[in-house]
Amino acid sequence: MAMKCSVCDEKIGSFAKYNTWIPGRDDLPVCLSCTEKIKEAKRTNINPEHRMSLKMQRDALEFLIRCTQRETMEEEVREQLKSQLPTFDEMLKEQEESKRQKEDLEKRVEDAKDSFLTTTESSFQGYRSLECKGVVSADSIIGTGLVADAASTLSDLSGSKSNMLAAKMSGVKREALQNVIEKAVVAGANALVGVSFFPYVINGNMLGVSVTGTAIRIEKE
Repeated sequence: MAMKCSVCDEKIGSFAKYNTWIPGRDDLPVCLSCTEKIKEAKRTNINPEHRMSLKMQRDALEFLIRCTQRETMEEEVREQLKSQLPTFDEMLKEQEESKRQKEDLEKRVEDAKDSFLTTTESSFQGYRSLECKGVVSADSIIGTGLVADAASTLSDLSGSKSNMLAAKMSGVKREALQNVIEKAVVAGANALVGVSFFPYVINGNMLGVSVTGTAIRIEKE
């Protein structure tokens, strides 16, 4: 006699593999498909930034909810599933809220970048400082792809390796500056003064740039 999955109620072939989800209840088999969906719903380390993973977990959760609504489901299986659902549901809500907050922050930063001002000086001509938000800093690191010593390469300004290294350094500086601007916007600033760049080399084949500045709010005089 063919068995049925105790979760989805689908038939399990005579030679098909299956699991027993509830300890001691071999008469309540679970097909491999449902086993995977239950595992997916139980995952607690899904990063909300990974939309596909979050969708997979939501689909698994909705599947389990539909299963618990089947009148033919064994009561013991129904209770086992229901006992897990509040935890899953709350976890999904937290992940979606975290994702929403991240998207809101990204939009706020992107909107503010258009009018954001930076300078290596201590002030902007024609603007007055309203409030200091503190010092902010950020780093950016990238591999150079070069085996030769970076310091000696930089001194050879006519070589192709120097040009490659200079181009990579410019890219790292831009990225680090964007990172520090994002931090300043989050702090409530609309400008950076005293911006300083500090390049460094790691293990001879990685470039890093540290950027610092003082985040302030300014307005035109």
